[in-house]
Amino acid sequence: MNEQLSLSHIAIPAEDPEKLRKWYCDNLKLKAHGSHLWSGGSVIAIIKGKPLPNDDWHFGFRLSSKAALREWLQHFQELGIQVNGPNGSERYESFYVRDPEGNDIEFFFEEPPEG
Repeated sequence: MNEQLSLSHIAIPAEDPEKLRKWYCDNLKLKAHGSHLWSGGSVIAIIKGKPLPNDDWHFGFRLSSKAALREWLQHFQELGIQVNGPNGSERYESFYVRDPEGNDIEFFFEEPPEG
């Protein structure tokens, strides 16, 4: 097998899936396509269910540069959304926000490995 894997989608359980889908569209600028939310090649499916405890997991979006990361940071601050961070080092920088159902979302920049 030579083809590299690229994560396509995640499914997030939510008490109020419609409300959470709207939050993602309004604040993360995802595009709704039926019950799925799209951004680039990534898809989030928000399904009816009990939310997962946020201390047990999170998911993240990799950004193309530290400048893009800082633009998103400013975006959330202007919306009044609480931001945890930024944190990092010379090679890696990130921050987190929490959605209304308690899911932690990481936004980060890191150069991909060569090859």
